Amino acid sequence: MFLAGILFFISIFSSDSFALQRGCTDLFAITTTAKIEKIFQERFELDYVEGDCPNNIRKLIAALEIEIPIDRAQVWVIKSDRALLTSRARGGATRMALHVVLELAGTIYDFDFTNQAQPVSVDRYLLNMFRSEDLKDLTIKKIPAIEFMSRRY
Repeated sequence: MFLAGILFFISIFSSDSFALQRGCTDLFAITTTAKIEKIFQERFELDYVEGDCPNNIRKLIAALEIEIPIDRAQVWVIKSDRALLTSRARGGATRMALHVVLELAGTIYDFDFTNQAQPVSVDRYLLNMFRSEDLKDLTIKKIPAIEFMSRRY
């Protein structure tokens, strides 16, 4: 502990303060990501209601905003003119008219993506959740999470 204090003191007064700042930022991001994933895991089991994507995501956001700022989070409302056929949904292949997920820092949190709480990158999510032939028909409306919580969608 004493050595850590000395190293911290030296690093504050060193010319490489950018490295210290970056290290703190990285540590904050790692800690925040771990909190988000833990909350998502808990809510995945407790709050899921089949066919109620908007409220599933609302409950997730409500739990997250107690622990972290959600000002950069977005809710994606995914629609298509025809029913979407999901390829990796929680209950297997399913048709959906509308789907709602949470995006935060390039990661999608979806209660219906597989049978486990599995955060996934935006790129991987779209390619793995929906059939490739349906991707061109998707419309994604991105709504700030704070706004989503204050309105009915």
